[in-house]
Formats: sequence, structure tokens, C-alpha cells
Amino acid sequence: MSDRADAPRLRAYLQHIEGNAVLTIPREDWDRFQVGPGDTVLVDVTKTPMGQIASDATVVATVARQFSDATAEVTIYRDDPADAPKRINADNYVAWLDLPSHQSFPQMLVAASTRDNRNLRDFLGQNVLLIKQPADAAHHDTDLPPTVKMVLKPPTGP
Repeated sequence: MSDRADAPRLRAYLQHIEGNAVLTIPREDWDRFQVGPGDTVLVDVTKTPMGQIASDATVVATVARQFSDATAEVTIYRDDPADAPKRINADNYVAWLDLPSHQSFPQMLVAASTRDNRNLRDFLGQNVLLIKQPADAAHHDTDLPPTVKMVLKPPTGP
């Protein structure tokens, strides 16, 4: 039996309003990425809830970017020859690191018919929520963005 908290009503509500699955990653796994505000770091996609993508597609890179103490993003860059010449596909996931700090958090709880209690706080403390975003204009490209290329390059010696 797991001692991890769960918040099924909140997850169902978020899934409904976002129109996509709400994935969770244990906070300790997120913390291993060692991404902080302003950082862009490489992430092993197999260590994420999106790991199935690695077996279904050629993953070129996966990066995490943290924008604040509350939000981050995970982007998976896939190579899809069927989309040539714009064969690089970017799949973005918003990461909610601190959902209670969201200005609409109280309204979310009311809409989800749930309460701000210890179980909910434990669930949010133990997990980072990931929500896949709809494809945008940057979904297809001919190459990786320069910031991702910089992270992929090994450091040069003296």
C-alpha cells in the first residue's frame, strides 16, 4: 500500500479544464533534475511520466526550464521525418511546482468540489503536476532552438 497522498477530484477537474491528462512526477524526481529559476537543463525523458515517448519516437532532447518558484516547463524535442523539412517536433508540458500559489487556487478547489486539507497539501507537496499543452506555431521546426543546442554542447576545455 502506498503512503502517497492523492487528490483525485482536483486532478479530474484540472484534466477537464485543461482538456489533457494531468500527469504527476514525484517531487523528489523533479528535484533530481536540479533545475532552478532561469535554468534550462537536459532531462532524461525515461525518468519522466512522458517516458513512453522515447519508445514511440526518436527523442533528440528533453529539457526543463524553470520560470519561477511556481512554474516550469518540460519540452520534448522529437525527430519526425514525416514532417520534413520541419521534422523537429516540440511537445510542451507546463509544470506546476506550487499550485497553491496560483491566484485561482481557491476557485479551483470550489470547482473541483474539494477542500484545502492535509491530504491535498501532502499530494501537492509530494508531486509536480504536468499538463501537456496544445501544439503551437513552434511545434514544427527545422532545427532545435539555440538555447537547447547550447545545453547539448559539451563544455570546451581550456
